[in-house]
Amino acid sequence: MPLIRQGQSNSPKVLEGVLGIGDFLMPNGLVAKGCYQFLAVGCDNLWVHWAANRGGLLGFLPGSETPPGTDWLKPGVPRDGYPMVMKEGRYAPDGSVWERTIYLHSLVVAIGRPAMRLDQPICGTFAFKGKSCEIGQNFFRSRLKAVEAVIDGRRVRNMTLALFEMSSELVHGRSQYAWMAPKPIQVAVFGEPGGPSIELAWVAKTLRDSFKQGRAWASEPLPAIAAPTEAPKIPASEGGTPKPDIRSGPDAWKAVPPPIPPNEYDGDDGGPRSLDEVDFG
Repeated sequence: MPLIRQGQSNSPKVLEGVLGIGDFLMPNGLVAKGCYQFLAVGCDNLWVHWAANRGGLLGFLPGSETPPGTDWLKPGVPRDGYPMVMKEGRYAPDGSVWERTIYLHSLVVAIGRPAMRLDQPICGTFAFKGKSCEIGQNFFRSRLKAVEAVIDGRRVRNMTLALFEMSSELVHGRSQYAWMAPKPIQVAVFGEPGGPSIELAWVAKTLRDSFKQGRAWASEPLPAIAAPTEAPKIPASEGGTPKPDIRSGPDAWKAVPPPIPPNEYDGDDGGPRSLDEVDFG
């Protein structure tokens, strides 16, 4: 999975000086200072299984299921049959941990602010995990599922028709602990000033088709995309996702809608028309 990594104060790459706090490291090693712009390809809602003591990846489980044989543990609170833990989360008796994660797959087309357009777009995946998982869920529901644009006089709903920006926002948690939360916002949709070109939307749609069919979407060769006549602009009023409400514990999800069903991640239901029906000519 070609991950896009966000710089935190304790990130190894930040400590090595590769990128700064709040910057983003692309899969090809390119550093996006402060933010990057992208078209969405799709999302995965998963439980990620990690070995005990910060060990390696063990596997995945759909986010709509609860990992069997696990329980929600808090630091310093003993539980029969389970090890003591340093971090709150869902654990198995062997000490392995299951982490709820929203994977946002995207086509990165520009980096920095003002936006520097990339001659060759980059395929990358951003992981909303831990404290940022709810941000990913809200972004999917309130933004990705609601993208609409007018093509040839007809209203079309598809996430690949919008240009988004990902930046960082300083958030304070418990005991004044501060971290950089991801902040995705919508820049513009196709047909609006600063929105994606039909060529970019077509490339993103092709990648989305591969993603929905279970193929290795990020491995497909990407064409060079001509720069638009007008550089993308960030609206003065940013209609971003709400500020994150940091929660923890097994009941944290009860205050928000239930996990997004897997079938909602695989399509663009709810729209008056599918992009699959549009003839790009």
